Amino acid sequence: MKRSCLIIFQVLISTGILYYLLTLVPTSRIIEVATSAKSEFILLAVLVSAINKYAEACRMKMITDCQSLGVTTNRIFQINLASAFYELFLPSFVTGGAVRWYKLSQSNGRRAEAMAAIGLNRLIHLVLLMLVGGTFWIFSAQNQGNSIHPLMLIVPLGLVTLLGIILMGHQVFDVSVSILGKNRLPYVPNVIQEKLGKVTRAFGHFQTLTRSIKLKIIGLGFFQVWNGILTFYLFTLALELPLSLLTIVWIHTSVTLLTMLPISIAGLGVREGTLTVTLAPYGIALGEVMALSLFMFMMSFIWGALGGLIEGWNLFWPIRKSSIPKVNPTQSSVQ
Repeated sequence: MKRSCLIIFQVLISTGILYYLLTLVPTSRIIEVATSAKSEFILLAVLVSAINKYAEACRMKMITDCQSLGVTTNRIFQINLASAFYELFLPSFVTGGAVRWYKLSQSNGRRAEAMAAIGLNRLIHLVLLMLVGGTFWIFSAQNQGNSIHPLMLIVPLGLVTLLGIILMGHQVFDVSVSILGKNRLPYVPNVIQEKLGKVTRAFGHFQTLTRSIKLKIIGLGFFQVWNGILTFYLFTLALELPLSLLTIVWIHTSVTLLTMLPISIAGLGVREGTLTVTLAPYGIALGEVMALSLFMFMMSFIWGALGGLIEGWNLFWPIRKSSIPKVNPTQSSVQ
C-alpha cells in the first residue's frame, strides 16, 4: 500500500508539473526549437555521454574489486544500462541502486559488500557534484552581488568528512563497527544491527585501498562530473543559449542533484521545473527551456532503451554461469 501511494505521488508530481508548464508554452513551439537545434552538437553530446558511461563503469570496477565481487568492467557497464532502463519508469535514484545491488550480488551472494560498493560510489558522485556545483554557484552568486549563508555549507562539508572517514579511516568509524558488531544500540532489533554491522565492516575494506587507487577513483569521479557538464554545455550550444560557464556548471549540478530525489518518475517534472526556475533570470524563454529538458531526457532514454534491449536479451538468452567470474570462497565474508 505504501509503495503504491508513493508511486501515485511521484506520477502526480511528474504529470502535474509537466501539465502546468505545457499550458504556458505550445507544444509546437517546443518542437520547433528542438528541430532547429544544431545536430552536430547533439551527436557530440551522445558520444561524450557514452564515454562518461564507460568511465563510470571503470570507477565502479575499482570499487567492486576492493570488495572481491568478481565482476568485469563490461558487466558493470551492462548493469548500469539495465539500471537506466528501470529508472525510465520508476523512481530513478532508489530503483537504480536496488537494481545495481541485486545484479552485483546475484552471482556471488556478497550482499553487504555490494551495498557498500554502491554506497561509496554514490557518495563520491554526490560529494563531487556538490563541490563542483557549489563552488561555481558561489562564484556566480558573488558576481551577481548575492551573499552566501554559512549554513549552506554544512551538508557538503559533512559529506566530505564522511567520505574522508570511509577512505582514510578514523576512530569514529572503528567505534561504529564495534557498536554495531556487539548489538549495543537500544530499541534497534538485533537482526537490523547485524545487517548494518556487515555493511559497515564492508565499508572498512575501502581503507585498504592504495593511495594510487583512491586517486584514480576520485579522478574518474571528477571526470564523470565534468563530462556530464560538457554534455549539458553541448545542448546549450545546440540551442544557442547565451549562458556563461559559471551558470552552466551550477545549473547542471542543481538539476542532477534534484532529479536524484525519489519524488518523480525518471526526473520528469522536477527536471523541467528546476530548469525553468534557474534559467528564467537569464532571459531564457520557456520554449528553449523545455527543448533543453527534452534533450536531457532523450539522453536518459537512449541509455535506458539500450539497457532494456540488454535485459531482454539476457531474459531469453541468459548469461552462462561459465562466463561469470568465480569468487574465491576464502575471500567471502559472512553473509
